[in-house]
Amino acid sequence: GGLADLALVRSTGSGVTVDAGTIDATTIEAQGSALMLTASAGDLTLGTGFAATSAMLETTGGAGDVTVSTSLTSGTSSTVASVGDARLVSVTAGNGSVTVIAAGEATGLLPTDRANLSASGADSDVTVTAGTLALLGTVNAADDVTVAADAVDISSVTATGGALTLTADMGRLLLGIGTAGTDATLTKQGATGELQATMLTAVDAATLDSSTHARLGNVTSGGALRVAAAGEVTGIPDDSARANLTAQADMSDITVSAGTLARLGEVNAGNDVRVTASNGTVDITNAVARTGLLALSATNGDIMLGTGTAATTSDLTTSGSGDINVVTSLIWGGTITIGWADDVTIGLARGTNGDIV
Repeated sequence: GGLADLALVRSTGSGVTVDAGTIDATTIEAQGSALMLTASAGDLTLGTGFAATSAMLETTGGAGDVTVSTSLTSGTSSTVASVGDARLVSVTAGNGSVTVIAAGEATGLLPTDRANLSASGADSDVTVTAGTLALLGTVNAADDVTVAADAVDISSVTATGGALTLTADMGRLLLGIGTAGTDATLTKQGATGELQATMLTAVDAATLDSSTHARLGNVTSGGALRVAAAGEVTGIPDDSARANLTAQADMSDITVSAGTLARLGEVNAGNDVRVTASNGTVDITNAVARTGLLALSATNGDIMLGTGTAATTSDLTTSGSGDINVVTSLIWGGTITIGWADDVTIGLARGTNGDIV
């Protein structure tokens, strides 16, 4: 129940288990088996840790942080569980999953630093469940990556063979570069903060939901791509920039549902493109529905389209108030429907089949 103050512990034939009230260790190596450290009444601080098999670091009392100031490396799984904060420089599982659970923050060594996590081996996941903040640097998993906290901020994440799932319950959700081997799902909830993703690529579907705004750089999916925001869907950093969206497969749709503004650059779908602003403006530089329809709808706002191309029908509709302005051209393969509240300006409209309604 007291303090375990350790400079160097090395076991070559078996594992290492330390159970104390507080643990402060510089280097611990379990070269033959597992590493298990438990602090039951205070902090657990480790400089460098190594386990031939699994590693488990935990605090179990009413308070106590887990800190890894240099690195934790395991042959199989690595697990960090803290009743306080988890301050981690680097956690690596050589042939297993990495799991981080923190009642408070999961960050790097300092509250403003980022934790780096890596899980190798078949079916190996990285899972982070934090209370107030998950602040991560480079995150790599052979299979799935799942991160959930009040606020989530990640520089780079790769779920090589599986799904990428990021959830911010109350605050910001910020992603630099994200790659998913299957689906990517980003969900930002709560009244404060925004969803922001500079680059996101998913082999299958990509789904992004924000209770406020969604600020996006380039989002690419193999399957369907859906973006929904209660406020604005734009580029980064603010509503003056444009988001670029691509759904690559022929049967894949792009669906954007915004509240006050959908400001997009290049929108390219294998099948349908549908963009709606429920109380504002739709503004798109170039929209291509390669094998399907193009449908743009704005309520109490304008539709502004640079160029639009649809293999089948096109439908541009404003209601309440708002103009329709096609700056360069609109080309379609079936029927085109124009429904407007105020004025319509079209540079060039050309249909290869069907009617203008």
